[in-house]
Amino acid sequence: MLLAMLTFSVGLTAQDQTEISAVNKRTYIGHLTSSHFILTHKRDTVLSLSQDNYFAFKFSDFNEDGFKDIYLEWCGNMPGRFDLYEFIPSTNKFKKVDHFSDFPLATRIRSTKYYYSYYPSGCADEAWGSYLFYIDKMKRAIKLAKIKKDGCAPNDNVVIYKIYGQRQIALATLPITIVDKYKGKKWEFIERYWAEHYHRFL
Repeated sequence: MLLAMLTFSVGLTAQDQTEISAVNKRTYIGHLTSSHFILTHKRDTVLSLSQDNYFAFKFSDFNEDGFKDIYLEWCGNMPGRFDLYEFIPSTNKFKKVDHFSDFPLATRIRSTKYYYSYYPSGCADEAWGSYLFYIDKMKRAIKLAKIKKDGCAPNDNVVIYKIYGQRQIALATLPITIVDKYKGKKWEFIERYWAEHYHRFL
């Protein structure tokens, strides 16, 4: 569940970090400092980024295709915010997924190509939101819908939006008490809502 994934990097800066990973029978070495990230295979530079935003990185298979991708973790007070570089088996390169950092704590909906995020928006996490999204063939993260709980009052509603490009339309307003029906509260509500209703927004 999302709660188990929460990590914070408030006030942290990048430390020298080196990781080695085998991807598609090739050995890649990643090295992160406060000024750059470099990925190499043998003596070849595969990826080179000047940076001042990242705190850490890891190799992990985001899209569950059997090949490890690269997560670069942002500094700041937003938990689980990353840039993602997906591995492309046909080229043995890593390609950035545009706008992926807009979707903190991204989680796959089981047995689908769709994902959802979670972000706090104030009031000691009483205000929050979650996007439904997918990654297209151009490696762009595309918003489809949003769940949002505004305000600090305990009786504020949860609103469901359908997203059309830059526009969003409210489709339903739910009482906040609906969240209390789940043992895992909002975390389980978000997970279950998207799993059961994602197809309505395609």
